[in-house]
Amino acid sequence: MKKFFTLIAVAMMAVCANAQGTYGVQNGDAGVASGTQEKSVANITMTWGVAGGADFKGGNKKNDVLKDLPEKFERIMSAEMPAAQRKVYDAFKKQAKDAMNANGGKAFDMLPYLTKLRQICVDPGLLLENYHGEAAKLDLLMELVNDYLKEGHRILIFSQFVKALEAIEKRLEIPYFKITGNTDSKIRLKICEDFNNGSEENIVLISLKAGGTGLNLTGADTVIHLDPWWNVSAENQASDRSHRIGQTRNVEVIKLICEDSIEQRVIELQNKKKDLIDRMISNDDSSVVSASLEDIRFILD
Repeated sequence: MKKFFTLIAVAMMAVCANAQGTYGVQNGDAGVASGTQEKSVANITMTWGVAGGADFKGGNKKNDVLKDLPEKFERIMSAEMPAAQRKVYDAFKKQAKDAMNANGGKAFDMLPYLTKLRQICVDPGLLLENYHGEAAKLDLLMELVNDYLKEGHRILIFSQFVKALEAIEKRLEIPYFKITGNTDSKIRLKICEDFNNGSEENIVLISLKAGGTGLNLTGADTVIHLDPWWNVSAENQASDRSHRIGQTRNVEVIKLICEDSIEQRVIELQNKKKDLIDRMISNDDSSVVSASLEDIRFILD
């Protein structure tokens, strides 16, 4: 089945002394291509703190360091689900909406349903053993990886789901590293050292919870978030495993989402409610408890 991949928005962040906090595309300014047709997605804004969400006062040493860092750019790419994946997604979304309507709904009670929808956006096979159809974001990811490696880039791939990392492993036919919560601290340090020294492994797969902080991976100039969610601060911290002192190249951060899904709706919600980003600081699904039922209804709409 023909795959349709959609570039939703490109948000640039120039890390310099006069960097501002908010970059974005609003009111349909972002052109979206799907096949040969063009669409527009309104109200998509990326909100940034300088250098991944940290606040810096003018004149201090940290701010001076930022002036010496290369630029960090971000873009969001969306993949259109093929029919089989969409069928599974819609069925589980109906279950989620029915559950919310049946019991009056509490944010915490919706976590299992939202988690399942997120996994389906990555690959329905993470939930359903008998699913053998396409997975749009994994297809897009592998296309990006192949193209970027040919251009000499080195890549970090983050996911909140270890099963998603395992699904990527099945598709990779080249050497790579992997860091999860089960990776020994000494092995983590060895991976970082080898990778930064130009190992033959040009990809590091990392679970967001285990590797979002405490790693120095400046050997990478490309960061891909497979399943972005509410927790922008945690994702920014993860991206800064590459964009930190010692980095000599510009860093590109790519967030992959499924078109017409809860992932896209979260981005739209973040644009509508800027304070939501400040409240979503957890590095797992527990961040959803800070959302209101109105927010959850919005992303399930």
